[in-house]
Amino acid sequence: MMKMLIKLNKEKIKELNLGNYIELTLKDAFEGRVIEEQQPDGSVLYSGSSEYPNYGGIFGEAYVTLVEDEDFMSVCEKWIWYTSYADGSEKFYEENVLKQEGEPL
Repeated sequence: MMKMLIKLNKEKIKELNLGNYIELTLKDAFEGRVIEEQQPDGSVLYSGSSEYPNYGGIFGEAYVTLVEDEDFMSVCEKWIWYTSYADGSEKFYEENVLKQEGEPL
């Protein structure tokens, strides 16, 4: 199972007038083929769906699309990629996508 947690800086989105652009960028990146859950802190958790067995490819493509988009990256303040362990447990490996090499989590 794969998941991505993304939190955007809404103030910066307004300041840069990127509202519709960012919304469409996320929609295009995930192509509506994942489950979206709004979190209490304003972030969105994107989860793989059994309806789309190739959701691993969807997450890979979304990552490439988003990480190369300068406007998206300028307003993204939290981005965690979760991958479950192969043992079938509910444990997830977490990767902070925004972490710079050598920078502590």
